[in-house]
Amino acid sequence: MAVMAAPVTDIALVYDPVLSRCDCVFAGTDFQLDATPISAVLFSTFADRRAHADDPIADAVPDWSNPSSLVARRGWCGDFLSASNGLTGSRLWLLGRRKATERTRKDAEGYCAEAYNWLANSRNYAVQLTVRLISSLPVPALGILVRVGRTTLTLQRALL
Repeated sequence: MAVMAAPVTDIALVYDPVLSRCDCVFAGTDFQLDATPISAVLFSTFADRRAHADDPIADAVPDWSNPSSLVARRGWCGDFLSASNGLTGSRLWLLGRRKATERTRKDAEGYCAEAYNWLANSRNYAVQLTVRLISSLPVPALGILVRVGRTTLTLQRALL
């Protein structure tokens, strides 16, 4: 007899495109749960993944006593507690001051693929990704279309 795995649920997140942020959803006084991949994709996209040692960090404030400062390289604090040393989130934040070029789009596509990789490996979702430059907005942005299983999300991330 095959044992069926329990569906994975996350704390439900909702994306506010006007404020460019996510927030938790509450059901009364408790967190609402989400059994779809939507919250996992939102968290993977908008949480800051720790920068690699060789990633150029445009807005880094130099810490003369510690050049590889934890603050400058960001990262989600929960990664330090991970038994598997996995990293959470995306490195899209590194593109914040970049121009809307094909190189920026390709970097964004790579950062998104890296961010969503765990959905395929840990949760066995089929992930399809398309990243485009959107230059028709007042501020150029990245348009991210991600299909995870049967769920499709369209997200934008400004290039400020």
